[in-house]
Amino acid sequence: MASHPIQNEDVLVVGGGDTAAEYVQYLHAQVNRVTLSYRQAEFTRLSKQNHDTLFAMEERKEVEILRGSNIKQVEHEAGRPRVVFSEAKFPTRAFDRVIYALGGTTPSNFLRTLGIAFNDQGPIFDEAGATNVTGLYLIGDLVVGKKGGSIVTAFNSSVHAMKRICLHDLPCNPKHPKEFVTA
Repeated sequence: MASHPIQNEDVLVVGGGDTAAEYVQYLHAQVNRVTLSYRQAEFTRLSKQNHDTLFAMEERKEVEILRGSNIKQVEHEAGRPRVVFSEAKFPTRAFDRVIYALGGTTPSNFLRTLGIAFNDQGPIFDEAGATNVTGLYLIGDLVVGKKGGSIVTAFNSSVHAMKRICLHDLPCNPKHPKEFVTA
C-alpha cells in the first residue's frame, strides 16, 4: 500500500510534546489547516526550539491551539472524524484527519475509552500487540511498560503486529511470511 500525502486538509493533532509540535510544523508546511488539542493549559514538555516555533506559528495564525481541551468522543460524519470535546467552550468539529501524538507515559485513560482491557501491569495485549479490541494493536512504547522503549523495541513490535495483521486480518496473506525479519 502506498503512502497517501496529507495536503489541503483540516487536521487535528492531539498532544503537547515535541512530536505533536513537529507534526504541526510538518503538516502546516504541507499546506494543511492545523489545529492542536492539548489537555493542559501550559506547555511544559516542549524543547525551546519547538516551543518558540509553535508559539510563533500561533501568533501568525498558522495553527489554532486548543489549550485545556479534552476529547470526549470521536464520531463519524460523512466519512470524516467528528471530534466532541469535554469542554463546552470547544464546539464539536469535523476534521479530515486526527493524529494522536501521545507520549511520555502510557495514555491509559485514552486506551480505556477505546475499550482496551487492563490488568495491574497496564494494557493487555499478546506477543503481536493485539488487544481485546478486534483489529487494534499496540506497538512501540505502548508495549514496554514502565521500563521504557528503544527504537529496536518499536521496530520489532511493529514487525510482529504487521505480520499478524497481514497473515490473519487482511486478505494479502503473503506467500513467504519468512520475509518478515526482526532485528
